Amino acid sequence: MAAGDKTDQDELDLFRKDLGSFVRAYDFLSQIVNFADPDLEKRSIYYKHLLPVLRANDAPVALDLSGVVLAKYALKDKGQAQLQLSDNDAVLKPALDVGSGQTKDPALATWEEIIQQANLPFEGEELDAVAHFVEGVRRELVKNQTLQTQARNNSRTHFGSSPHFENAVNDAVQNSMESHYNLSLQALGEKTKMRALLATLSGLIYEELQEQAS
Repeated sequence: MAAGDKTDQDELDLFRKDLGSFVRAYDFLSQIVNFADPDLEKRSIYYKHLLPVLRANDAPVALDLSGVVLAKYALKDKGQAQLQLSDNDAVLKPALDVGSGQTKDPALATWEEIIQQANLPFEGEELDAVAHFVEGVRRELVKNQTLQTQARNNSRTHFGSSPHFENAVNDAVQNSMESHYNLSLQALGEKTKMRALLATLSGLIYEELQEQAS
């Protein structure tokens, strides 16, 4: 799917979700408040019958994660919370954001899926820390002029297997030592983790550089 088609599809999906949000909000609020607005009621009925016709395209984005292995995951106890159900001062917050959603940038959406689906095999770090580390490496790679030239002149496979790409990743990881010492040390010291990092970044960097060149 081309980038323009993906953006159009995201806008259509957002429109469908906004219709659903409106119908649910109106069905709930109309039981409490008499809006005395026949046009609003007609619109709600029309939207309710339109929704089943709008088919959602939920086909997953094809991601090549063959070189990434989920080694472990971490669970963090954030404690318990006490719900105050008898407080006389408690106020129910109104629904203010119905229909205010925005489409996601396709590159950012792909990046989120990679982070969520593949927790890189780094030890002793939370997923958020890994995401910040990999994002910092990514930002440095897309500014690399040699990689920009190679992305324009090579296929995805040749780009990912190029020694220039591996060297650029090594340099970017070394430059992250100050802010992400443990993660950088693990990536530089263990071939398995460096291969996982290379596999995760190669396709994403290639697509991003291709878009910059077009």
